[in-house]
Amino acid sequence: MSIVRISWLGVLATLLAAAGQASGQDFNERYAAWQGRAMAPPMPAASTLPPEVGGTAEGVPAPGPAGSRRILGEVYTAPLHTPNYNQPWTNSPCATCSHNPGFVPASDPLGTCQFGGGGPGLGNGLDFCGSCGPGGCGAGGCGPGGCGACGGKGGGCDWGDLCANPIVWAKFDVLLWWRQGRDLPPLVTTDPTTESSTTAGILPDAQILFGGGRVGTNMQAGGRADIGFFTDPRQLVGFGDRIFGLGKDASNFNVTSNNVPVLAIPFFDRATDANNALLVAYPGLRTGSINVSGTSSILGNDVYARFLLCRDCIHRVDFITGWNYTRVADEVAIRSRSTLTAASGNLPIGTVFNTFDQFTAHNSFNGGILGLQWQRNCGCWSTRLLTRVSLGNMHETVSANGDSRVNGTAITTPTSGGVFTRPSNIGSTSRDEFTAISELGFNLGYRFSPCTQLTVGYTLIYWNDIVQAGGAIDPFIGTANGTTRPALAFRHSDFWVQGLNLGLTREF
Repeated sequence: MSIVRISWLGVLATLLAAAGQASGQDFNERYAAWQGRAMAPPMPAASTLPPEVGGTAEGVPAPGPAGSRRILGEVYTAPLHTPNYNQPWTNSPCATCSHNPGFVPASDPLGTCQFGGGGPGLGNGLDFCGSCGPGGCGAGGCGPGGCGACGGKGGGCDWGDLCANPIVWAKFDVLLWWRQGRDLPPLVTTDPTTESSTTAGILPDAQILFGGGRVGTNMQAGGRADIGFFTDPRQLVGFGDRIFGLGKDASNFNVTSNNVPVLAIPFFDRATDANNALLVAYPGLRTGSINVSGTSSILGNDVYARFLLCRDCIHRVDFITGWNYTRVADEVAIRSRSTLTAASGNLPIGTVFNTFDQFTAHNSFNGGILGLQWQRNCGCWSTRLLTRVSLGNMHETVSANGDSRVNGTAITTPTSGGVFTRPSNIGSTSRDEFTAISELGFNLGYRFSPCTQLTVGYTLIYWNDIVQAGGAIDPFIGTANGTTRPALAFRHSDFWVQGLNLGLTREF
């Protein structure tokens, strides 16, 4: 509204007030309601009120509430009132179900319990689960003991010192999570030095040093931040943004012939239809080393909204929905180096062979969130349970690259590549899959100051369909029956992460 219109309305209000006090008062009430606020009815003199209702023993008026109080427009048509900023939304209002005489008119039949945790409804179609009437919060209703150990100071906290109707939340967690890991075929084998060089390292008789199972399951640290706000002090609707990341795991295996004299990389030779191996090190023939490294990273970002479904004195349940983006990246690299210690054909002593294979997998998810969050506040303690599922598209990409070098010069032949890479699988391919990501979380919090909590919790996130780099390694090499391997193919895999969360929550 412009200043001119306000001025004219002010003049009009003055004229009406001169015409009659009753009509002027009615105009002011309607004008205030039209602006989205209501005028509190006049209070009796503080000297006539008992101390517990706003006066003082000496008859001196008690100071009113600090600052202005925003009152919603619905109060003109429904007996609602502003939330009590001097009390938390959890239990204190429910502990007595009485009015705040300096803030809420005594004629309001709902009292501050309307916003403090229950009540017949908000007048806008939203009903709470509980009621602040008899039995609403417990056997004793909202009177003394009505909320059990969580009412008043029964939980060990002074409710007057707790945060009152916070609008903004900020949560920060340190993540100590474990990954499912990755499954790899046998990649490094060995045999006793008494084994013939023609059969050394060939499965199934050889000993597997690395691969042939799951690796990369060690705990990794990460971080998570969740920041959001409610649209009004009643905390009916809120919006937030949550981002988390988990550090790269470091699955690294390195072995040299100084420690293990016989080293080989096994594969299946389709031309001979039998197991075979690339001999990297063998006493009297060659020395060498093999290195296998694997890394993976996880990053997620959620933009979400939370809608209050129901609430009583100490509990609330919210419906969660929004948009979820998650990225899971995985890589496996295999390197070998072999130096001849004896002449082999036309290759002199000292000739160096290097092989390199690299496989990467990227999974990018975009989808909608459906979930529920249950929260309980009891004294200084709070508990929270989150369960949700995200449904959407997972864009999966797998790529392979590799080469072989002699004395630093790349081998460029029709069969160039590493051990598990050939022209038949070098490159990349992508696909899109409908995927579900499920999440379960539990947090326990302790409020050590009015608006600050320390939290500890557990989180489990499960992907039902992703691709991993280990699944892209094809151990079958060669041509048979008109087909050439290795092939770059998608292999379905599920994936999960789980672990502990240590955090700090701040409310404003």
